[in-house]
Parts: sequence; C-alpha cells; structure tokens
Amino acid sequence: MRLITFSLLILLLSFRGLFAQTPIDFNNFDEKLLTQKIYLKLNEVRDSLGLSPFVKDSVLTAAANNQAKYLKKVDNLVHNQDNPNMASVEQRVESFKGTHEKVAENVDLIYTDRPFTVYKEKAPIKINTYESAALAFVRSSLNTSSNSINLVNREFSATGIGIGIIPEKKCIYIAQVFGPMAYNFPSSIKNKDKKIFYPSKKINIENAFGIEPSNEVVCGKCAGDFNKIPDYVENKIVVENGKVYYSFGDLGLFNKTFPETEGVFSFSVDIVLRSQFPCSSGNIVHRSFAFDGIMLVPIPLKDLLKSNSKASSNALYAYLGDIPTELKNDEYVCNLMVIKDNHLCTYYVDYPRIPSSRSVISTEFFVDTLLKSEISKKKNLKFTIPFEKDKSVYSEQDIRPFYDSLHLNKYNITEVVVLAYSSIEGSTERNQELQKSRAESIIQVLQSFSA
Repeated sequence: MRLITFSLLILLLSFRGLFAQTPIDFNNFDEKLLTQKIYLKLNEVRDSLGLSPFVKDSVLTAAANNQAKYLKKVDNLVHNQDNPNMASVEQRVESFKGTHEKVAENVDLIYTDRPFTVYKEKAPIKINTYESAALAFVRSSLNTSSNSINLVNREFSATGIGIGIIPEKKCIYIAQVFGPMAYNFPSSIKNKDKKIFYPSKKINIENAFGIEPSNEVVCGKCAGDFNKIPDYVENKIVVENGKVYYSFGDLGLFNKTFPETEGVFSFSVDIVLRSQFPCSSGNIVHRSFAFDGIMLVPIPLKDLLKSNSKASSNALYAYLGDIPTELKNDEYVCNLMVIKDNHLCTYYVDYPRIPSSRSVISTEFFVDTLLKSEISKKKNLKFTIPFEKDKSVYSEQDIRPFYDSLHLNKYNITEVVVLAYSSIEGSTERNQELQKSRAESIIQVLQSFSA
C-alpha cells in the first residue's frame, strides 16, 4: 500500500507548480531558493503520510553543507570524507556540536545540461528550473529504498540541506542530513560531564559506566529473586531534597536477594525527563542500550549498605545519588537499575512525577503474583547490526546483545522483519547481492534461536 502511496505522490508532485517557475542560472545560482523548494516538496510528502513536517535544523544544515561542498570538490557521490575527523555523517554532526540521538544522510547529483532520468523512472526529464530540480531530488529519494526510509522515518523530525554546484558541468550536488530534535543541555552541565550524562556520540553509545547487556547466566537468578520479593515489602525509590534513596523494608530479605557471595552487585538510577520525548520525535537524548535519560554513577553494594540509615530497624534507606540541580523543577521519573558482575540484570520503570506537587517523591514497585506461564507479553524488539564495508559477516560482539536478549526473555517470535542495506559505492548488482547475503546471515541467527 505504501508503494502505491509513493506512486500517487509522484504523480501529484509532477503536476504541481507548472506555473511561475524560476529558471536556473549558474552564473547567479540561488542556493537558498533551491533549498526552499526542496523543503516544500519534502513536506508535501510528509504531510500526505500523516508525518510531522521537517523542521530546519542549523547543525544538520551545517553538516549537509559541509558534505555538499565535499561532493563538489571530489565530484563524486559518497558518504565518507578523507578527513578522519569528518569521515562519517555522525562525526560531521558532532563537529558542529550536534546533540541528536542519531543521524542519517541522503546525497544525490542532478544534471541540467542533458535529459535527466530520475532513479527507477524510464522517461527522462529536462531540469532547467529550481522547481524541477527540487522535484527530481525528492522523487529520486522516494525511489531509492534507503533514502526513502530516511525521508519517511517518524523519528526524523529535523533536517538540513546543503547544495554544491559545478557551473562548468551544469550539475548540482545535494546533501540532506536527518535527525530527531536536538537535545539542549542545561548550562550547568559542563562539557566534560556530557560524556557521562549524554552519550549520544557514536564513540560513547555504549558508555554506560562500562556495564554490559543482560546475560542469562549472570542475571537469571538475580532477576528471579528480585521478582519474588513480596508486594507487602516496601521497595521503592525516594527523592528527598534533591537526593535519591533506595528504600527497602526488610534488610534481611534484601541481603538474601543480593548476597555478596553470589556476585558483585551495584545499583544505579536512570533519570528520564519527559522533555526527552517530544510528540514529533523519539528519545532525543541518546541511544544507550542500558538507560534512557541520565544514568547516575553506580553504587557498589558495600557502599550502599554503608550509607544505610535504617540498619537498626532491619530496613534499608541508602543513598543512590543526587538529582542534577538543573533538573529539580522538571518532570521526570527515576528508574532503578540493578547490576550484577558488570551486567545490567534488572531495569524497573517508575511513574511520572511533577516535583512541584510533592516534596518527597516515591513510587512503589509491585510484583505480579501470576506465574510466568500465565502471562503473555507483546513486545517489539529492534536491533541494528553493523557490517564492515563490502562484507556480509557480522562480528560476534555486535550480534551478542541481540542473541542474548532473545534467549534471556524466551520470546515466542511471531513476526520478523529484516532490512538489509549497503552504501551507494559500487555497482547496483554488487550492492543487491551484498544486501541479500547480509539479510540471510541474520536469518540464520534467528533460525538457530528457534531451533
């Protein structure tokens, strides 16, 4: 059905704006006008699909302009650059101080001195106006599977467009960079602390203080013991005067649930802001596998017990960290993270709270009394598995979180969608072959799981 929608969109776009078109003059080229025309066409597509319109983002625009000028320099369609600090689109966005959760890029080349054939279309067209150039770029994006995914991605609500022209060749290079809305740090968070609070940069995505994803061998008993805690035992996070505490009503049971003889335990808190999830985007903070907001430094079990102010009452009331000062008037939740032997074993979600309405914030965790066999949960899992250039073999390190997640939770898989991609370099035949072999390698993993 979506393919039909795209076809209709192309027809609609083809017959719009036939009047009052502006001829392209390479001696007085108007990059601003072409960019405006592209935005109009892009948002016509977004609107027809019920998506929010693209918002122009200054950082993404700077990254797109940088890439467009590079394409002009090398006179070739590529995504990477020779400069190691600007090699990838992620690095280019970061170089302009971007704080976007993730980014993507489309690039294209349009000739105006000859009949131009849009990708996957048979009839050539004449590109001699800014309107026809914008239309050709959008139609080409829709016809290219990887580009169309970026164009209609609900998480991508911000974008930037860059133009690079070669007048003597009458050609136009266009680069478009996509991303969610950027996250703005409070001024009180220092640059050196952003690596801790906001690991959005590609090199820091896994920077969750070194902890690793759940592992069935390490976490199975730990998670099971926690789920056996009776619902009448107090088990909650308390925020009092800007400090976060873990309150547990039975110290003896706590020690049995987290015995020091069975591993090295630590506890942390994930502070998730409501502002991280605007209606037009996904989580705009980062992509960590472990936490969604601001992860406080994990507290080892022995240090947690040392700070316990209710040991004499056979209870636990122990310090977990501070709410950053700049967040105290924001709406947020505090979620508990239990770590064993450097693996995140349990993550418990709290409920939203508005600090102005109460001075002490606490939300209890309630344990379901049904047997696991009686509960049916529906969950969508999404994993991105990278491949080296021109390779279809994944690394063990990249596939392990995916495989462990399936085994740990014992999912009954009802539907699998595998999307495989390749870069624009190389021939169409080789890229199609590479996409197929990459998809088949992931299917083999799924088949081994179900077996």
